Amino acid sequence: MALNSQIFFILVHMTTVMLLAIVGNIFLIFIIFRGNAVVKRRISPVQLLLLHTCAADLLFALLSLGTEIIIILRHPVFDGPAWLCQLIRYLQMFPMYTSSFLLVAISFDRFQAICRPLQTYCSDRYRRPNYFAIIAWITALICSTPQLFIWHKTKYGECATIYGHGVSLLKSIYVISFNTIAWLIPSMLAAFFYYRVCKTIWLSYLSFYFSQETRSYVVRLHNDSRHCRRQLMKFNRDRFQTICLTMTIIFCNFFLWAPFCVVNVLQAVVPHLLSSQLITYIVILGNLNSCVNPWIYIIFNRNQVKKNIFLYDTNYANSFRFDLNSKTSQFNFLSDSRCIHDLLFNISPN
Repeated sequence: MALNSQIFFILVHMTTVMLLAIVGNIFLIFIIFRGNAVVKRRISPVQLLLLHTCAADLLFALLSLGTEIIIILRHPVFDGPAWLCQLIRYLQMFPMYTSSFLLVAISFDRFQAICRPLQTYCSDRYRRPNYFAIIAWITALICSTPQLFIWHKTKYGECATIYGHGVSLLKSIYVISFNTIAWLIPSMLAAFFYYRVCKTIWLSYLSFYFSQETRSYVVRLHNDSRHCRRQLMKFNRDRFQTICLTMTIIFCNFFLWAPFCVVNVLQAVVPHLLSSQLITYIVILGNLNSCVNPWIYIIFNRNQVKKNIFLYDTNYANSFRFDLNSKTSQFNFLSDSRCIHDLLFNISPN
C-alpha cells in the first residue's frame, strides 16, 4: 500500500507515542519498586494504583496503538477472521476505559484518606486500593463489550463498523455514550474528589493558623517529637507542590482527551463539518495521555528520581521515605501520621 503524507504522519506519531509510553511507564514502574527497595518500605496505596495505571497505559500502547499501526499498514484488507477483528477492536477500547477509571480510583482513594480518615484507619489501607483497581478493570471490561457487536468483517475483507461511514442514529448514540463514560464522567468525578481534598487541606491550614489551641498543641508536639517536627516542616513546604501535582494530572487528562472526544462526537453527528486533515491533527492528541502521565510524576519528584538512580546512601533513604511517598502518593502521609492527623482535624490533647 502506498502511503500518502497524512497516513505517514499518523503512523510516525502513533509509533512515537507508543515507544514513549512504553519507556515512560516501564521507567516509572522501575522508580517505584527501586525506591521502596532502597528504603525497605512497602508500596504505598497510591503507588499501587499508579502501578495499575502504568499497566493500563502499557496495554494502550501495545493493544491500542500497536494493533492500529498494523491495521493501517494493511488497510483496507484485514488479514484474519471476523472474530479476530472484533477481539482486536475490543482490546483496543479496553485500556482507554481502564485509564480513566483508574484515575477516578486514585482520586477516590485520596478522598477517603484525607476527608474520611477514620474510615481509612478502620479499613485495610493496602487492600482498599486493590479493590478500587479491580472495580476499575472489571468496569472497563464491561464497558468495552459493545465493540464485539458493532465491528465485523465485510465481504471485501475490511474490518469496519456495522453502521458504516455515514450518519446514523446508532453511531451517534454509541459515540456520545463512549465519550461521556470514558472521558466526561471520570473527569468530573476526579475533579470533584480532588476539590474536596484541596478544600479539606485548605480548611485545615486556616484552622491551624487561627486556632490558638491547635497551635499550642503543635508547639508541644514540636518539643516532644523530633519525628513529628520533620513531618510538620515538610507539610508546609510540600502542600502547594502536592496540590499542583494533583491538579496537573486532572488538567492533562481532561484537556488531552477533550479535542479527541469533541471531534469524535462532531464527526459522528456532523461528519462534513470539519476537514479530515484537521480531524487527524486534533484526534492524535488523545494518544499523548498514555505517555504523559508517567512524566508528570517523575517531573514532580525529579530530585528523588535522580537520587534513586545514582545514590544509595542512608541520607537519601531517609529523604526518599518522606519526599517521594509524600508527593507521589498525594498526601498519603497525612492519613498515616497521628500528629498530622491531629493537626488537620484540631484534636486537642487529652
